[in-house]
Amino acid sequence: MSRVYGRRIVPANLADLPSVLDAEQMANVLRISIERVRELTNAGHLRRLTYSRSFLYDARAARRFLREASTEEIP
Repeated sequence: MSRVYGRRIVPANLADLPSVLDAEQMANVLRISIERVRELTNAGHLRRLTYSRSFLYDARAARRFLREASTEEIP
């Protein structure tokens, strides 16, 4: 099965991310699948914005997740 990726977010620095990311953008930043982003969200490892029914994330959630994942094992 081949994956087709849209335009990836490729910031030179995490500080250059847009302030709000959708699930696809979060998956691109973290280099994981959209399904894995949703699993991590449902398990409480990623915090989504609550003002929308969509899976939207504050860019700080990506930085926080990467920082935490580098110091502990995420299932």
